[in-house]
Amino acid sequence: MIRTSADHRWPAFHSDRMTEVLQPKGWTSERVDGPGDFRVRTDGVEVSCSAEELGWQVVIDGDRSRAEDWIEQVTRQVAAAAGEPCEWLELS
Repeated sequence: MIRTSADHRWPAFHSDRMTEVLQPKGWTSERVDGPGDFRVRTDGVEVSCSAEELGWQVVIDGDRSRAEDWIEQVTRQVAAAAGEPCEWLELS
């Protein structure tokens, strides 16, 4: 879950920026169809992002060996787009 650091809510940015914000810079990835508000495939892994009241729910389907690197990059991009500090929280 990617959320704002201060009030633990959904970090808002305009929906036409989803590719720019949720597709990690520096990674070879492509947008794909599937569940979620935004979904990408990178290195054989599919990552879906869904806007929830509590933040961006991120689901990684496949090899999770680079998941932390991916989520840290996207969290930085979300924070920049939302204009406020953000954090990510791993949910089990």
